[in-house]
Amino acid sequence: ELAVDVAIAIQDHQRPKLERYGGCLFAVLKPARYLEDTKKIQFGEIHAFVGECYIVTVRYGEDSALDEARRRMEGEPDRLRRGPNAVFYEMMRLVIEGYAPVVEGLENDIDEMEAEVFGGSVEVSRRIHEVSREIVRFHQATKPLVGSLERMTESDVTRDPDERKQLRHVEDRVLRVTEQIEGFRDLLSSITDVNLTTIGVQQNDQMQKISAWGAILIVPTL
Repeated sequence: ELAVDVAIAIQDHQRPKLERYGGCLFAVLKPARYLEDTKKIQFGEIHAFVGECYIVTVRYGEDSALDEARRRMEGEPDRLRRGPNAVFYEMMRLVIEGYAPVVEGLENDIDEMEAEVFGGSVEVSRRIHEVSREIVRFHQATKPLVGSLERMTESDVTRDPDERKQLRHVEDRVLRVTEQIEGFRDLLSSITDVNLTTIGVQQNDQMQKISAWGAILIVPTL
């Protein structure tokens, strides 16, 4: 049964989650980074199996969280002695802290689009759609973790006070990121409304001009 669970678990393109398989914790995390040149978000995927005496990870895509977690834990032997849970919490913390530059990149994109829309530009419509799609993907990569982490902090999965404190810190960071993303979605909705209004006004002005020229031209014709 465990072999079947593992075979299913290591398939990529899974939703973020934290699940128990007997005495083993299975986690799917979605590292993300903002690409300045393309203005898009690149997602990776990390699967982790955490047991009482082991932690096994599978990585899809490029991400430095695993390497950084190993480097930090090996540099702090006292933390490393606490076992696999401590290693996993550090890895999870680094993945979630990596969301901060992504949030900053999206915020800058929204500020630029807002300036263009209020400047009267109607060419920004396509960019609004692209950023909206990236925000939806980012929300899907973070939102499921909120409920999973909440259940973990409320359970007796760890009795170590330091580990529980670190787990709550990770939960708070994820919650903050999801709140920011939801704020972006609301802001984009408002920007879209303003953009559509601007397009409508410009089209109305053009129709008025066409009607005026039509009235001017019809008199000599008659």
